[in-house]
Amino acid sequence: MWEVERADPVTARRAANDLKTAKQHLRQGQNEQAVECFVKALDDYDNVDLVAEQARKFPDSHLAMRLLELTATKAREYLKRDLGQDCFEETFYAYGGFWGILDTRPYMRTLHAIAHVAFDMGDLDKAIATTVETLRLCQGDNMGQRSFLPPLLLRAKRYEDALSFCQVWLDPQYDGKQRPLGGCAFAAPDPEPLSQAFVDWHTESWRPTDLLLNAALASYHLYGDCEQARQYLSLGAKGNTRIMCEIWVRSRQPTKPYSRPRTANSREESHDYLWLMQDLWMEHDVWAWATRHPDVKEAALKRCGYAECSNREEAVFTFKCCGGCKEEWYCSPECQKADWRKHKLECFGYRQKLLASSPRDKDFGSESSVSDDEDPDSLVRFAH
Repeated sequence: MWEVERADPVTARRAANDLKTAKQHLRQGQNEQAVECFVKALDDYDNVDLVAEQARKFPDSHLAMRLLELTATKAREYLKRDLGQDCFEETFYAYGGFWGILDTRPYMRTLHAIAHVAFDMGDLDKAIATTVETLRLCQGDNMGQRSFLPPLLLRAKRYEDALSFCQVWLDPQYDGKQRPLGGCAFAAPDPEPLSQAFVDWHTESWRPTDLLLNAALASYHLYGDCEQARQYLSLGAKGNTRIMCEIWVRSRQPTKPYSRPRTANSREESHDYLWLMQDLWMEHDVWAWATRHPDVKEAALKRCGYAECSNREEAVFTFKCCGGCKEEWYCSPECQKADWRKHKLECFGYRQKLLASSPRDKDFGSESSVSDDEDPDSLVRFAH
């Protein structure tokens, strides 16, 4: 029940052959023929995910978008046929919880791919509309769209909508609950300073730094250097100190997201945030506002990782990080050497965790957490 009927064996074999032929055409640069064969492969619903993956391998983004839109249309037809004509409407029994039905996931991942291709093409309106639709269908946001939509809204200068969205997702009253329309009702944002209860709630290590920083930027654009914007900035800067450090020293902006698993407020999360948002923080007035905030400076300056050393940076990125995990910082080679016996188990464990998880091809165009894009001294390179 509540699943898409599978293709019969004959159709499935023919679709598998079409998929194989399409991949061959793509490798040989015969892109139009590849699109035709990929579309034929969609006669089997089990190929939806595979075709969506292959679409991002096209050198032409417009061809990739055409194939993804055809894939989404075909997947939508399957779902309406077998789940009911109202499966995309509010009357559907699983409205807002689409992800809970396994066979909806290929369609949802196709929408995710469409949004990212649209972003790559500079089509913000399509990227926003597709992401909003994804959140409408899956209001619990099992795909992490809440990290992708605010940067799109900020780039489109929809500051009120960006702040409204962030405030809904940051509101403690919704903890563990679905947000109405996945946060996309876009009601008027609250301009008032944050309550102490809100601040206390978002001081935990798992605080959603990206939402806090996006709220800070939206609030600043709407209301200027106000208390609310400074509060959001303070919470976000403390949540993932690496983000504001990179912005402070005007480091090189990442060109692709990571594909590896990550933990809250990790180096990988900071990389992805900077990939989406760093240039918006580098605007002259925004950068000047953020870097003069005392809490940002407090969060950015590192303390030596050696427990018996009390040294602290006087300028951002003057200490060097561990070349292995890049998570610990030291004021001198002597302190790093003295701390190695204690730190090496943590360092090796962190690296093994990254290496154990192979990159997921469905995270289109992404970088590995252990890619060559970032060498051990890449942070120090921008210290001055």
